[in-house]
Amino acid sequence: MRQLSFELLELIAEHCHTPKDISQLSRVNRHYHAAATRVLFHTVAIKTPQQYASLMGHRDIFRQRGWLKYVRRLDLSSYTARGSGWTEAKAKAIVEPRTLAQLLIDCVNLTELYVGEEMMHAFVEPIVIRAIFNPHPRLEVLDFSGFCDRRFTDAMAHVFSGEGKKKHEDAVADNTLLQLESQMPENTVMPPRLGRISFYMCMALSQSSFFIPFFEQLSKNELSRLDLANTKITSELFRHLDPSSLTHLNVQGCHGISCCSAFIPFVARAKKLIELNLNMNFSGVGGSNFCSDCLARLVSMDMPQLRSLNLGGHGSMDDHVLSHFSDANARRLEFFSLASTKEITVQGLLNLLGRMPQLKYMNLAHTWVDLKCLTQVLLSTRTDDKQPGIHSTLKIIEVKQDNRYPQYIQDWRLVHHGRRSYYSRDGVDPRFYYSNKLLMLDEIPSSPMTKYWSYSN
Repeated sequence: MRQLSFELLELIAEHCHTPKDISQLSRVNRHYHAAATRVLFHTVAIKTPQQYASLMGHRDIFRQRGWLKYVRRLDLSSYTARGSGWTEAKAKAIVEPRTLAQLLIDCVNLTELYVGEEMMHAFVEPIVIRAIFNPHPRLEVLDFSGFCDRRFTDAMAHVFSGEGKKKHEDAVADNTLLQLESQMPENTVMPPRLGRISFYMCMALSQSSFFIPFFEQLSKNELSRLDLANTKITSELFRHLDPSSLTHLNVQGCHGISCCSAFIPFVARAKKLIELNLNMNFSGVGGSNFCSDCLARLVSMDMPQLRSLNLGGHGSMDDHVLSHFSDANARRLEFFSLASTKEITVQGLLNLLGRMPQLKYMNLAHTWVDLKCLTQVLLSTRTDDKQPGIHSTLKIIEVKQDNRYPQYIQDWRLVHHGRRSYYSRDGVDPRFYYSNKLLMLDEIPSSPMTKYWSYSN
């Protein structure tokens, strides 16, 4: 054991299931301690105010020993006072901008940052925003969720609208914040590796004051994953985005996007697109600004890498649109949603599904499909190439929650998870199969809140 390389010791530590196990491993000797410390600090996930208080209480020691340099993933997305015994006011009070900005600066090798709505109040100071971008050349993933405070919009706009560090003295009462401001570069520097970005449900962000200036500064980066779900963007934003490197795009609930606009040409140029979520339903009710002709154009255009397509909530979705699916797109799709659409017939759907040999997941929640139609779809597995119906590769069909649905329809089993319900077969677990929130990485998130938004809601 004494002859093991440092890399092997890190690998051993990575396979420890809990921080307690890693802590025990670190006590073997100083070599094990060094390897275990790197692994222990690789991901810092703060879920309770007690954890946050402890981290901040030891921050100076961690910084002096160089341990904060090991932090690659800082996850604040699930921070909450619920279940902690603390009041919400007390939990918010300990998260103050100065110390949070200093923590972000200390994590100099940060590659992933996740922040949830319970931390929103601390990000209303521009210094915290600047602390994210300026000292982190390795930052690749930035994920904000649920930010709806207008002051956050002002802070983001202040940093990215070209104002630099100009600020009225009476706007900042904390001298320490001013001192931190003086340590930052004059202009905000966009991390060169930043290419996976989420502003999921950040409804307060302004397109003109923030999104357009932000993406103009990001123009030299290779943007690969972008989640703008439930924001107030319009089609005009896509004139300021480069689609050439984009692989995943989520604009669900963005009702400012319309057809016959800059959006359709943007998607046509996104030749690397693997996932497109254009779901426009809200609480099971559809509604969009896309006409039938533009939807038909969308599904017929050449998208050579497309594997996941969500077209839920479009009132103009009908058999005419489905008939325009190009054979290439139909053959490649593995995940497909028509949730909250009302104008499609069972025969039109089965004709399309018969052209989708790779399809694994289908969403028919809140559609015209009643129990009789659902049964017809579930039992329509193809037996020859001339017959319309589903292929054996289709393992999961998502449906609305309905107490009238039987537990089994032949070999299909009903499964409930949060607010979602599925019929699945062949023992496939549907609970973490399709995420409504765009995932920044190809893995199930460990954050409870991110997991909720992705798979339970």
